[in-house]
Amino acid sequence: MGKMTVVKTLALPQVVHLLRVLPISQKQLKDLEKIFTNFIWGDKPALVKKDVIIQSTENGGLNFTDIVSFSKALKIVWIKKLLSYQDRSDWKFVFFYLSKNVGQNSLWYQDRPSLLKIAKQIKNVFWKELISNWAELNYTPVSISDILYMPLLHNGNIPIKKSPKYYASLVSNEICFVHDILNQNSGQFLEFPEFKKRFNVDLHFIHYNGLLQSIPKVWKTKINNEYDITALTEEPQHIELLNSKEKTSKIFYKKYLGIYLDKLTDEQNTPTAVRKWNNLDWFNLKENWNIIFSLPFSTTKGTKLREFQYFINHNVLYTNSKLFKIKKITSENCTFCHSKPETIEHLLFFCEKSKAIWNNFLNILNSSTIYNIQCEPNVLLFGYFDNSDNNSAVSNSALNLVLLLVKRFIYVSRCKDNLPTIEGLLKFLNYHIKIDYQSVKSPNKKWYSFKNCQFFPYKD
Repeated sequence: MGKMTVVKTLALPQVVHLLRVLPISQKQLKDLEKIFTNFIWGDKPALVKKDVIIQSTENGGLNFTDIVSFSKALKIVWIKKLLSYQDRSDWKFVFFYLSKNVGQNSLWYQDRPSLLKIAKQIKNVFWKELISNWAELNYTPVSISDILYMPLLHNGNIPIKKSPKYYASLVSNEICFVHDILNQNSGQFLEFPEFKKRFNVDLHFIHYNGLLQSIPKVWKTKINNEYDITALTEEPQHIELLNSKEKTSKIFYKKYLGIYLDKLTDEQNTPTAVRKWNNLDWFNLKENWNIIFSLPFSTTKGTKLREFQYFINHNVLYTNSKLFKIKKITSENCTFCHSKPETIEHLLFFCEKSKAIWNNFLNILNSSTIYNIQCEPNVLLFGYFDNSDNNSAVSNSALNLVLLLVKRFIYVSRCKDNLPTIEGLLKFLNYHIKIDYQSVKSPNKKWYSFKNCQFFPYKD
């Protein structure tokens, strides 16, 4: 997790400008992604697949940046600048020249199929990429506002003789959208004489009539039934997002990431460990994975402890069983009991040596606190929470930290090839609780229930 922080805070900022201003191929993005993942996992195979770590913590991820979605979101700022009347930069004229035959700024209001066709006509690689990326966000117009802001030209929904049309005279007079040829008071389409009188545009009656006839009947019906002049103040949702107070790249990163994740199958989207744990006879938390995955992040700020529980949840913590499979050691038997394969659940709970530690510890805990924790694997391996209490993770953060520290102590003892002892555990807890006590805002409130425990470092 520390390496991910390095990537997000130090490495990514180095390439932000390049991703924003240059056309980037999929191969280049994949190469960049590979550099980051190799750094995170130490040039070894990833312990948790990329499609999982880019998700939120409650879905088993680490909120790691998806490079492809990030690159697309960064470039959206150019559309925001193009649509801004306050930005009068000279570079805009380059785009207006390149897009003079495809609607210029009105093209950003097009639906997906129309945008993809327009992208094929653009020769400039950067703008072709940007238009294609924008097409991913667009949709079939549904609301009255969507329809009113549909472009009249180069729109696949408004074909004349089976193909979208472009009339330079309309563009030069800024007649770009469906609402431009409406009587804004009545919501009725302008008759040709009224249209000529208002705009004084050089357009033949046949062309104008053909344009009107090509507008879908569904749109006309919706306009007749639902038109209200206030609808003109509500631009399509994706255009409104450009004007949001929230940072543009942040908003659209979430959009692109959502689109990517929606395309994944359940198998790709779901952490592999979920299926493994769900198949165990004793596991009874199948409906609580969101809580399980988010618990370590509400329990402690310690990166190492979070990472330790994260590896347990994802079943990737190195034990003798895993080391034996990759031929790093000659036996998969438990370090403590030497009789059974050392899986995560065996090492941290089912081994008789570990279970003895748990029994002794729980006797101390239950006798000096309000808790009555049973010696069973679901709570001890994955944490304590109450489904009926939305604030359970916060209110029980001290208890979950203590349970996490016990697991950590057992694992550290295994790595040192020492048998865990209750005396060693109490010293371990005392040391780490001191650290947490000094790092939280309200330590007395968090640790109030533990003030009578013999491992608690601060006595009244």
